[in-house]
Amino acid sequence: MPKTITNNFFLTDDLDYITNIYKHIFKQLHGIELDGSLKQYPIKKQPIEKIIDTTTTQTTKEAEQTIKTLSDNQEIRIKLKDCNLKPEQLDSISEIYEKNRFIINEKFFTAIKKIRGVGNKAIEKIKVALEHEKSEMSKSTQIETSLFEAMKPELGKEFFNDSSIWFYIESLVPKNSQKKVKTEIDWIQKVHKDNGYKKKSGEWIPLSDHSNNSVIKHFENNAKNRIDSKLLEKIVEKLNELYS
Repeated sequence: MPKTITNNFFLTDDLDYITNIYKHIFKQLHGIELDGSLKQYPIKKQPIEKIIDTTTTQTTKEAEQTIKTLSDNQEIRIKLKDCNLKPEQLDSISEIYEKNRFIINEKFFTAIKKIRGVGNKAIEKIKVALEHEKSEMSKSTQIETSLFEAMKPELGKEFFNDSSIWFYIESLVPKNSQKKVKTEIDWIQKVHKDNGYKKKSGEWIPLSDHSNNSVIKHFENNAKNRIDSKLLEKIVEKLNELYS
């Protein structure tokens, strides 16, 4: 799965891009074509009101939270027992872990680097003990696999009739070639939907074979003098993979 798709989706401010991806995934899941587009509204911060609750229920919740905090802190101390850390270093790490809402991420490691006596070697030992990198790789793989599955056409989908084709191949196409490639795809889909096209001379060229192999070959032949050969080869390979 190319990182351009995942990075763009989670980091972009382009609402049109996010809207199209959302519509596509929603259609894959529910079979419903959505209209309209997403809008961004400024978030108004609500004033925080302090409510003092001295009921038994609140006391119980506080007690449960205290037990959970102790449990989480004890767990991380056990995992770090073989890292040769001093008691005061463990105390600091435990405190940072709690302040970071018991989440182990890069923010957590950046904070513990500031603890006196905890250098790069110690950090590496801590990462191994907490299985941080293994966990991060697992999360990344799960996310990319999920997105990859979502970004595939339905089984048996006709290439010439698939309005989502651009989202499958966009990551392959450099920005300076995207307009040209999209124009070629739009044209090939239109003429097959119309069962043919009229040449400049006025002659009508009928198209009756709308099978995926035939349409992809038609696209390749029509675009070979307009799109860079190496780029066209990559696109055709991807189309055959998606619609074979």
